[in-house]
Amino acid sequence: MMSIFDTPSQILTTAPLWIQTPVVLIVAVPLCAALALGWLRLIDVLGARLLRAKRWAEAKVMKHTDE
Repeated sequence: MMSIFDTPSQILTTAPLWIQTPVVLIVAVPLCAALALGWLRLIDVLGARLLRAKRWAEAKVMKHTDE
């Protein structure tokens, strides 16, 4: 399993910097963008659920105070 990651990293490590930079950017930028979109989606979903729970709890309290 480690050879899957070890071989490309060894090739990239021994390559000149002018090759390393574009290769890392071509891989890192889309990967980080995808991770950021996933993270943002997770935060949005959690925020919406928390807001819904808060409003439900407030509505329940208001219903009991009106009686």
